[in-house]
Amino acid sequence: MNFTTHDKFNSADADLIIISSDYVKFRLHRMNLASYSEGFPGAEVGTAGEEVHLTEPSSVLEVLFLFIYPEHHQQVDLGQLVRKGRSMLALAEAVEKYQVTGAFNHCMKFLRQPKFVHRYPLDVLAHALRHGYPALANAAAVLLYLCEPKDIIERLTDHGAYLWLKYRERCRDTIFKVAEDYLENMQITKYCITIKAPFQVCSVCRTCLLTWFTYLQTISSELKLLRELATLESYPTNINHTFCGSECMYGNRCDHALQMAKMCGEGLREITKQPFVVDPKAEDPQARKLPLVELD
Repeated sequence: MNFTTHDKFNSADADLIIISSDYVKFRLHRMNLASYSEGFPGAEVGTAGEEVHLTEPSSVLEVLFLFIYPEHHQQVDLGQLVRKGRSMLALAEAVEKYQVTGAFNHCMKFLRQPKFVHRYPLDVLAHALRHGYPALANAAAVLLYLCEPKDIIERLTDHGAYLWLKYRERCRDTIFKVAEDYLENMQITKYCITIKAPFQVCSVCRTCLLTWFTYLQTISSELKLLRELATLESYPTNINHTFCGSECMYGNRCDHALQMAKMCGEGLREITKQPFVVDPKAEDPQARKLPLVELD
């Protein structure tokens, strides 16, 4: 096992050596750790020996330790970690784990950037739920409400999965419930030419509507759903209208599909009004209660 020593954190008078998961040694001062963090080095680290091992890699620890030495604060460049994506998330987790209070605002500033949330919505949601950031959870959850449960719940705590499933149910009701009721309440006739009222539909068209509406509910991308509602490109067009003959009033696309697409589209626009975490106290009861960080 080959160890190396970090060139920046290599004090001759260090009274504690931290070893990263990739075997890089950081020679530090316990006084700084105690002064600039509330939980460092954490329950996993003993105090009897001079060398302790942490589970984080050196790329994360070297940024974290900049915050425990005030003279190094100006050297913090989180942009590099942001470009690496998951390294930024790993740093945010380490900040929470070791309670390095001086780094809270720096991390939250980047985690709340829309581009970052859009790129890593599930990671951001999981982090927000673990540590009690409801506004951040709301920003991430709105990007995930169409996803399949199996892709989401395995990354969340049991309580977080419960919150997300309830949120997904509310969002899907908002999008599809009005159109579903509209479809169920239609009066079926045998032929299109016998339709006398707007709420009537022939049996062939209703079958096509059911097929198309079922497909809509399987779409897991908001952009794809919006495109489908605008174009109806997946609506069945190989319909046998021989019963109606040349007098069929709908041809290959039932006008009811246009109405249902409009209803679903209106529901989609309401999604942003559906908060994921209604109450900040609704976070995981097992999570550590940390002060919510409000940024300008």
